[in-house]
Amino acid sequence: MKALLSIPVFRRFTGAWTIDNLADSALFLTLSIWVKDISGSSGAAGMVFLVLGLPIVLSPLTGALADRHPRRRLLILANTAAAGCALLLLLVTEPGDLWLIYAVAFCYGLLGILNGAAQSGILRDMLTDEHLDSANGLLSTIDQGLRIFTPLLGAALYALWGGGALAVGVAAALLLTAALLLTVSAQESAPEPASERGGVLQENSAGFRHLGTIPLLWRMVVVTAIALGVIGLFNSALFELIEKGLGRDRDSLGS
Repeated sequence: MKALLSIPVFRRFTGAWTIDNLADSALFLTLSIWVKDISGSSGAAGMVFLVLGLPIVLSPLTGALADRHPRRRLLILANTAAAGCALLLLLVTEPGDLWLIYAVAFCYGLLGILNGAAQSGILRDMLTDEHLDSANGLLSTIDQGLRIFTPLLGAALYALWGGGALAVGVAAALLLTAALLLTVSAQESAPEPASERGGVLQENSAGFRHLGTIPLLWRMVVVTAIALGVIGLFNSALFELIEKGLGRDRDSLGS
């Protein structure tokens, strides 16, 4: 790990990754609290998690983008676009604006998947094979570690100063991430020639065809999809449990 952190370009990338995940973790849960406040519906609040997860079906397309274009540029553009999406939340002022929160959640989820695809690619270009496992482990640890306390940070920001403050804070963190990524320089591998990778439809359907040839892998995908659906139901029920079962304010969900 010490040898890994001695690589300057990886240290800068890790700093950007940390700030990016800080913004993500602060926003995701707080969006559902915001929807609950506006609509009064736990079901509508739980829908936020569904909308955030829906873009996963487009992951073959985001993977293709990461394969066809410079990953560093994609990361910078994705974080800048996500900051713009976060600022759109400043327009949310009444129940009729609920659709805007869902739209932002969907776009944010999609850009997050693109971020993940580009990040995986740039790591391979940035590091040697001997460092890849340690690097992925470190970044995963940072991601999961931030999920412990940053939802509380996001909920506190929302409770104290409202959704506008949350939107501005998240956007600022994402723009800082993009700025840090500008300092990350890596010799990126050239995209596979178009003549070798085939058409877009053929390339993106290859993964689904591969799933069909391995029954165990297909069953794992189905079980994972069901599990995510159950988690969504649990998140909806959690609002009712906190408010009616424990008699606490919904902002307590972040704590």
